[in-house]
Amino acid sequence: MLKPFLISLLYLISCALALFQASRESTPQPIGLLIVAMVMTPVLVSIIAGLPVNCMSFQSKQID
Repeated sequence: MLKPFLISLLYLISCALALFQASRESTPQPIGLLIVAMVMTPVLVSIIAGLPVNCMSFQSKQID
């Protein structure tokens, strides 16, 4: 239970630090693309690691 929380926290901190660093650069950085990459990375890793693509679909169970 603690390990997923720590991994998520570490990922969020690294994303925040990357955004902070990108905003301080002297040349303009594509912040939107950076945010999209940060959002899509965990999704792609989950799919590649074996999470089914339709994991968010809810199937109704019939009670007999």
